[in-house]
Amino acid sequence: MNEPNDLIYCVHPVAEALKNPKRKIYSLKASKNAADRLAEEIAARGLTPEIVHPNVLDRALGADAVHQGLLMEAKALSQPRLDQIEKSGIVVMLDQVTDPHNVGAIPVSYTHLTLPTIYSV
Repeated sequence: MNEPNDLIYCVHPVAEALKNPKRKIYSLKASKNAADRLAEEIAARGLTPEIVHPNVLDRALGADAVHQGLLMEAKALSQPRLDQIEKSGIVVMLDQVTDPHNVGAIPVSYTHLTLPTIYSV
């Protein structure tokens, strides 16, 4: 069974995906401003983004998505099974979180608590 590709959007998630050598990136659509903002990271991966108007991204992701001018399609990363997760400490699991601002706030809090693992399901 083939896994669907990940759609990654917003500046920080796209920047982190660009830095991850395990990420196979199929496409990157960006507004001119967003492409300029991540020019160094994009160049480091040898990519040429498709420059699009932000309305193109609105149509692709829906009017409520906060994309910050970026949309990447990438192969989904393999995820560990629950029995492969470290048994000590606290594990935070997220399910059906859709607002990137909320998702972004969780790791910030998480790192301040020095928790060892975070998984999104």
